[in-house]
Amino acid sequence: MVAQNRDGVCSRSAAVLASARCALLGALFAAERAGSPRRPAALGCRQRALVAALVRRLPAAPRLVRCLRADAQLRPHRFDAALLRHQIRSQGTSKAPNHRDA
Repeated sequence: MVAQNRDGVCSRSAAVLASARCALLGALFAAERAGSPRRPAALGCRQRALVAALVRRLPAAPRLVRCLRADAQLRPHRFDAALLRHQIRSQGTSKAPNHRDA
């Protein structure tokens, strides 16, 4: 079963498992130490790298997201203009750009 498993393992995880005190884990992950440059990275490693890149690209300034309900019955593709105007006025959304510029 282990020989048939083609799932990639993160190189850091494989290194930790290869250095485990358990002889079975050390034997199973000994071949993983070298790592093949042609083998794709594990999903967890790719996910971690993508999130790290995204965090580096995003500005560190806090953002405020305000949600507006387009329709009281939550029906798709329906917009209640009066309800939207009320929400914008009561949440102060129309004044938010002025606060940011000040």
